[in-house]
Amino acid sequence: MAHIDPALLKEVDRLREANRSLQALVVLDRASVAEQGSAVGEVVDSLMDEVQRESQVAPSRVVVFKNIRSFAIEAPARFIDQLLKHQQVVSATLNE
Repeated sequence: MAHIDPALLKEVDRLREANRSLQALVVLDRASVAEQGSAVGEVVDSLMDEVQRESQVAPSRVVVFKNIRSFAIEAPARFIDQLLKHQQVVSATLNE
């Protein structure tokens, strides 16, 4: 079960209808990276493509932190909402 910052969930709900963006820091599941036998950047790229297809919107910025299985993202609230539903995400925090 992912640990999602309540402040992030609140901002996603608040900004979704206005189609506005927000920033978050997301941590990936260690097993997801190991199972795919891929570098963290490849897993993030694949996840971004999948979420973009699902949400029909794209992130405006993604910065990958390879050594800590994490990435910072700026994207529309609808994209973030869809991202948080994926099993590869173990935690996410609002970046204020």
